[in-house]
Amino acid sequence: MHKTLFIYMAGTIKKGHDNDKELDWSENDLAFLRQHLNVEEVVFLNPADRLDNLGLQKSVFGRDLFQVYSSQLVLVDGRGKRGLGVGAEMMFAKMNRVPVVAWVPNETYYHRKDVHILGQFVEDYMHPFIYNLCDYIAQDLSDASQWINNELLANKAAIKGPEYLHETVSHYLEDQLDKDTTMKHWIDTHPRLKAKAESFACLDCCH
Repeated sequence: MHKTLFIYMAGTIKKGHDNDKELDWSENDLAFLRQHLNVEEVVFLNPADRLDNLGLQKSVFGRDLFQVYSSQLVLVDGRGKRGLGVGAEMMFAKMNRVPVVAWVPNETYYHRKDVHILGQFVEDYMHPFIYNLCDYIAQDLSDASQWINNELLANKAAIKGPEYLHETVSHYLEDQLDKDTTMKHWIDTHPRLKAKAESFACLDCCH
């Protein structure tokens, strides 16, 4: 059994008198994880639990990134719409190959069965940042705990890293650019964008 698991809690952890209707991490959620994860100790790194000077924006940002970097797992509360910081934390985790698991139930803000976006109908829509920045997307905490125990703690999980971010751009350029007529026009007519697309192709060759 692992001794200690450090989890960065992306999203807000409720304080004792906070509104119970808000979709934030609760003490019950934390207790559930402590009970169901196969480790002796779970340490929750909470970006809201701090005594540093909040007027020093560079330091505040660095503190959050350090917690993400130091964690063994970033657990995202994706049950409702989240702010700018959560997406940045997920991206930084992937840049450093830190596992990311998101709690995103069906038919919620980031995962809907049918949706119209920019004139297109998308069936079984998952927000692209959630889909691509997560190593696992869980329906509930029980589902998340099972994946953490059976895949992550068992060293079976394939964790996305910075090369995956590169892969998504290559995939777009190879598979969708010809269909994306507006972007293709700009690439075909502007040397800067054309050079950027070609540089990605060269990087692909190197890999």
